[in-house]
Amino acid sequence: MAVSKAFYCTEICKGKCCTLYPANAEPIRCPRQTPEGVCSVYEWRYQPGAPRLIQVGEVKGKPFICGYVEDIIEAGELPKEIADGCCYVHPNLLEQHYV
Repeated sequence: MAVSKAFYCTEICKGKCCTLYPANAEPIRCPRQTPEGVCSVYEWRYQPGAPRLIQVGEVKGKPFICGYVEDIIEAGELPKEIADGCCYVHPNLLEQHYV
């Protein structure tokens, strides 16, 4: 059976879309992401009725805003090298891995 998006994102991709990639600066990882690439607030963050954009923490005194991956992709804010390996952009990637 092909893997689910949840499995792919946490086990294969390691949540790369949960990192900001500002121009000319080091990437900024979501403060709510575990070292394993898992969202530590996923259940709360993606419950029915949750806002599509919300502050989930701070990094160096600045707010870290979490958005739905679909919205990040639609806005063109996911770097190409990350989008190339994203199962939301390329659902066929799910068929390349089995559990």
